[in-house]
Amino acid sequence: MRTLHGDSSLPTESITVKGKSASTLEKANPAASASTLLAIVFFFSGFSALLYQVAWQRILTVNYGVGSSTVTTIITVYMLGLGLGGLLGGYLSTRIKNLVGLYCAVEVLIALFGIGSLPILKLLGEATSSAPPAGALTCMFLFLCLPTLLMGTTLPILTALMMRLNATFLSAVSSLYCVNTLGASIGAFVGAYLLISFLGLDSNVYCAVLINLGLVAAVALLMPRKSLTDSTEASRIEAQNTAAQTLGRAAYLCVFLTGFIAIAYEIVWFRTVELLVKASPYAFATVLSIYLAGIALGSWMMNVILKRKKLLDRKQLYFSLQCAIAVYGIVSYSLFHWLATGPLKALVESSFWQELHPSFTLNVFSSLSAFKTGWFTYFDFLIWPALFMLIPTILMGASFPLASDLARTTSGDEGKVVGNVYFFNILGNVLGAVIAGFVFLPVLGTAASVLILSIFALPFFVLTIKQAKSTKTRGVATTLLICTVGAGLLFFPSSEEFIKSIHVNPQPDEQTRTYVEEGVDGVVVTYKNGPLVWHYINGLAHGGKQEYMYGFYRRCLDGMTYCDNLKNVLVIGYGTGSIVDALLRAEEVEKITIVELSESALKNLKKIDSFKEQLADPRVELIVDDGRRFLNRTPRGFDAIFMDPLRSKTAYSNNIYSREFMQLAGNHLNKGGVLMVWLDDYVRLPRTIASEFPYNRLYSEFCLGSNQPMTANIQRREKILKTFSPQEVEKIENFEKYLGDRDYILGRTKDSEINTDLKPRCEYYLGLMNKRQKLN
Repeated sequence: MRTLHGDSSLPTESITVKGKSASTLEKANPAASASTLLAIVFFFSGFSALLYQVAWQRILTVNYGVGSSTVTTIITVYMLGLGLGGLLGGYLSTRIKNLVGLYCAVEVLIALFGIGSLPILKLLGEATSSAPPAGALTCMFLFLCLPTLLMGTTLPILTALMMRLNATFLSAVSSLYCVNTLGASIGAFVGAYLLISFLGLDSNVYCAVLINLGLVAAVALLMPRKSLTDSTEASRIEAQNTAAQTLGRAAYLCVFLTGFIAIAYEIVWFRTVELLVKASPYAFATVLSIYLAGIALGSWMMNVILKRKKLLDRKQLYFSLQCAIAVYGIVSYSLFHWLATGPLKALVESSFWQELHPSFTLNVFSSLSAFKTGWFTYFDFLIWPALFMLIPTILMGASFPLASDLARTTSGDEGKVVGNVYFFNILGNVLGAVIAGFVFLPVLGTAASVLILSIFALPFFVLTIKQAKSTKTRGVATTLLICTVGAGLLFFPSSEEFIKSIHVNPQPDEQTRTYVEEGVDGVVVTYKNGPLVWHYINGLAHGGKQEYMYGFYRRCLDGMTYCDNLKNVLVIGYGTGSIVDALLRAEEVEKITIVELSESALKNLKKIDSFKEQLADPRVELIVDDGRRFLNRTPRGFDAIFMDPLRSKTAYSNNIYSREFMQLAGNHLNKGGVLMVWLDDYVRLPRTIASEFPYNRLYSEFCLGSNQPMTANIQRREKILKTFSPQEVEKIENFEKYLGDRDYILGRTKDSEINTDLKPRCEYYLGLMNKRQKLN
């Protein structure tokens, strides 16, 4: 017997090799050291890859927008590059003998690209930010194709390298896939919570560069050359032992389908969890981290299972895993819907009303009683993603190395097989992302998308039943299929029912009407009870017709009071139209251009007559677009720009709260024009505005900026106020408090940093939580 040893991080396998002694290999310390080194190297390779992905994706949206089409395009191009890289890596692994040198060259090229990526992105953005969608897609592809291609080559190259250490194929694939995905999981978490929060996007990229270079040094200096052989005898015998269980090329069709289903589930899960834990960058990083951690855990578990049960039917196991994913999808959504309207209703409501996730709004050490009543909001951003995603992602993670093993027919081409499996899996991912994001969710809705994805898994139920070797196993599989279909028909909620179970009706009575719209850009729920309106986009309140709407009137009124002219006005973020309502009361206004990112929000509001009439006003021009992208591509100037779009701590919000954006907005203001910005950060945002506008007026919840001295037009103000009732005028005038001018801002915020495109201080708020101040 000859035992192939890895280290503690790489499971071992036993294989009979003719004419060899087990004791010979047991003394092969160089091979064990090399295995350990490769495991560590590939862990940090995954870590750095996620740092790059988060930073590059974030920076690309600055100039090309944060709409769903842009974000989906970026992710699709990124994944496609990885898939093509898998093919290339598989090809190279069979033709280049010096795999250590090849891997080092790949990491060096990634590092060199990382060093130049920020200047390239800056030049690319300046030259093409106004490009049409096709041009933007081309630019994103040209930027991402090289680094993603290089990243995709690493798994097949290292798999082939592991085979030269006499590792078994399944052990090599599962171990490498596990440590790489685990590194990516931790990279997503560390990147958001530490590197970007405290150092910025640029430092996050340069940290990834240092990791790449460190990996090259580690492999070049520490890899024991004596451990590498050209022998494939162990691999050949392993292939012979498992030849009866191969799927051959049919495995590629299977991984294409499972890749399609997996990414579609991911998109649906992300949308579901977003409604509960909202859209802060930390919530997204946590969800991504849990998703990747589940895949890593599944890959590791598969190695352990097959090590202990070598005679397990691998085809049967692979098909059964896909069935289990489908069953869990139906059961979890049905069960959550029931629990959210019953036993877990209080917990769902506590998550829904909490705007920041993680909140850190309670001081545990100074107020234990507060923690006892609000403990769930400390952990809900971990609990909800784990509930929906952890078990199915473990099953998905277990499937990849198993599929790779089933695809292999001969020894000696392990790197090529892994590259092919990786490519077809990602090809399925790409199609799944497009179909789920642009077809399933807007047409079917969230819950129905889960149901249709379960139907996509029907071929695996059939194969599981067909592959069963006993009548008992076949009966269990058939019963499970019937029960799953029955549960789907009897207990599965409609998409609208599911969305309503997550949202909290602020005034639940018979007079309240609920409007729901699911689209490409998210979920919109609007409640109307008489004159009262509550409006939510992706679980966050975005305006309404209640008492606080007088704050919107006051912000708009003061902006109109201090601008020289008021003919041509831009509004970024429609909300529920209070600012537009105030503008339409001014006779001077000839044109109001509304730029709103969420088309679904507009569709939902147009179901209500008052909003439909307002948006149909001949003075209103409605544009569905990203606010920054719109300013990048329009040559028009405006007499005033009013901004009340989204919270500054929401993901991607810094794109319209950075110094660079303030400069862009200022360049589109006519002489004497005024910019009005709503505030939910009272230190960094005012200072950021003051850094680009020499004249300011700061209020308790908004700030005005101008390139010219601001003089009040009292006659205009009084004329507009006459369109309101005396009671409304009193509320408007008393709603906001004037605090001071630019000198006041600079004096009170002298120790504060400002937002820049590469230092999103407000958006990644944890880095400055200990410096929080409030103006009064």
